[in-house]
Amino acid sequence: MRTWEVMQISGKKFRRKSDGLIIEIETDGTLNWESGYKHLSINDEWEEVKEPVSFIEAVKSGKYIGVEYSGAVYNAMNLPNLFYELQQDYSDKTIRQIILKGNWYIE
Repeated sequence: MRTWEVMQISGKKFRRKSDGLIIEIETDGTLNWESGYKHLSINDEWEEVKEPVSFIEAVKSGKYIGVEYSGAVYNAMNLPNLFYELQQDYSDKTIRQIILKGNWYIE
């Protein structure tokens, strides 16, 4: 996404692809970023910074969710499909650990 696109999305963080600068766009439209950076270009490329949430928060969101655990990544699935994929790859014991200790994301 370009700078002008991310500025229209409030309440999220984005990382500039060229140098790793992270900006946070507040719900009131205020932009926050680290000191030492002086400018933003309208054509800078950005990617959303996804922050982990709890398993319960991910499930309650009702959205597609993903999880990272011990190097494995499962992205953008509804809950039934995610558990289907997990049970294809892991034992019940490991799935419990993934639920408890995985990094969960709302997509």
